[in-house]
Amino acid sequence: MQRRSQLVRLALAAALLVASRAWAAPTYNLLDLGTLGGSSSAAWGINEAGQVVGAAATATGAQHAFLYTNGMMIDLGTLGGASSFAYGVNRAGQVVGAAAVGASSTSHAFLYSAGRMTDLGTLGGTSSVAQAINAAGQITGSAQPGGGAPLHAFLYSGGAMTDLGTLGGTASFGYGINGAGDVVGAAYDAAARAHAFLYHGTLADLGTLGGLSSSARGINDAGDVVGVAADASNTQRAFLYRSGVMQDLGALGRTASFAYAINGLGDAVGWVADEDEPARAFLYADGVMTDLNTLIPVESGWTLHEARAINDGRQIATVGALLSGADHALLLTPLDVPTTTTTTVTTTTTSTTSTTLQCDGGVLGDCNVDGALNLFDVLTTIDVVLGKITPTAVQQCLCDDSCDGAIDIFDVLREIDALLGRIPTPLTCTGAAPAVTVKISRTPAETVSAGHVRVMRQGNAVVLRNRDAAVRGLELTLAPRHSRLEILRVRPTRRTRHFMTAFQQASPTMPAKVLVLSLSGDAIQPGTGPVVLVDTRGGGRVRWTVTQALAAR
Repeated sequence: MQRRSQLVRLALAAALLVASRAWAAPTYNLLDLGTLGGSSSAAWGINEAGQVVGAAATATGAQHAFLYTNGMMIDLGTLGGASSFAYGVNRAGQVVGAAAVGASSTSHAFLYSAGRMTDLGTLGGTSSVAQAINAAGQITGSAQPGGGAPLHAFLYSGGAMTDLGTLGGTASFGYGINGAGDVVGAAYDAAARAHAFLYHGTLADLGTLGGLSSSARGINDAGDVVGVAADASNTQRAFLYRSGVMQDLGALGRTASFAYAINGLGDAVGWVADEDEPARAFLYADGVMTDLNTLIPVESGWTLHEARAINDGRQIATVGALLSGADHALLLTPLDVPTTTTTTVTTTTTSTTSTTLQCDGGVLGDCNVDGALNLFDVLTTIDVVLGKITPTAVQQCLCDDSCDGAIDIFDVLREIDALLGRIPTPLTCTGAAPAVTVKISRTPAETVSAGHVRVMRQGNAVVLRNRDAAVRGLELTLAPRHSRLEILRVRPTRRTRHFMTAFQQASPTMPAKVLVLSLSGDAIQPGTGPVVLVDTRGGGRVRWTVTQALAAR
């Protein structure tokens, strides 16, 4: 019996360790696209097929435009000069950018299609650059008019380059185009201030975030626009312009941010930075901005500095460095999202035509509804408690081992005890769980009544004061105070060194659920001290508190 208990305990520990790693699993696979023989590269565009374009150093050190497709980086060459840069690619694999012309230092916009690079010319001046191309082959960028005037945004369609003008100033720049041929960019007004614009037959000023300047960089087919704009303090901030309103996307606690692109789902990418820190790439999805460095394998060693483009499959073209090395073009591809299949257990009564769900239609504690009480039920119950999955009506009954109407840490510990042979199986309803009354303290001076425990935040730790009650597990809810709370990791302390810790947080603006579990029957002995350490983005600057707590003995 003792050997069986030890084997089950080891299996539980291994299973929960795997589960805890899965909860913090990276969201993206990372692929280094390499170079063209030199030391560096950068990715600036991506299409729906996952083809990536940018520029890479050759063996001679020159920068050449590339197309990465079918696992190969292809050198697109130049227009006879030394260098070239690719900025956009459409569904058909047509590439646009700028390339040096002949022996001069002048660059012209180009279209690369069917293996050939074509010079798109200018608006009468000497230089031009193409930034984006849509599925219809329409192109936007900037070109110099005649007479040595500054660059003007253009729309290239049907073989002709059209000057889009300005907002009353001297210059404008085209950066993004959608399927309808709408163009976004930046243009100077009469006061020499650059403002983001949207071109749909005419140039419309999109305004700023309260500061002096702005620039639009990307637009999707729904007309959503992203870019960068100065706020009231003239700090540069990433924005989303939707339905006539410009919204500040934030900066993950840093000073500045910049959005480059937006896909059809409304996901945006770019970078955030402080003056004394290097930039870090971000993904803005489902209303939440996330540091992309937290969504790639920790062991990769890469630091992502900029995210330049994103397709509807949420593949992202980024720029990053390995340790202290040179920047490389990188492709991030989302991992498959696992799905859970739940088998519905029903019993049909003869007195009614409806289907009735009953606990005696399954095994109490069989939280994954596979007909047996095993390790997978512990993992499923933990997922329910953390809020990772929403239980079905059957699971609401079968996961509630103590039959007290709630699925919580007491049910998890009861399933562990059953697997370790500490309590008889099959499980039966017990009613009240072995709970300890928990009070949440705001100051260390608050007293603890006999038989009660208190929890409180102290620095980056959750402190437990259990004067005369040993505790086997804790279920905690942590919430932000007047700010975002992005939890990176929850770690045990010396008091809980034999415990497993796990957490789940839907977004940095939402509370986080934390579990601290004993797998072997160990308990947090009476005393006072930290039980978990909470690592957050922003460290001590982030304000959070414990709002709810359950303790099991």
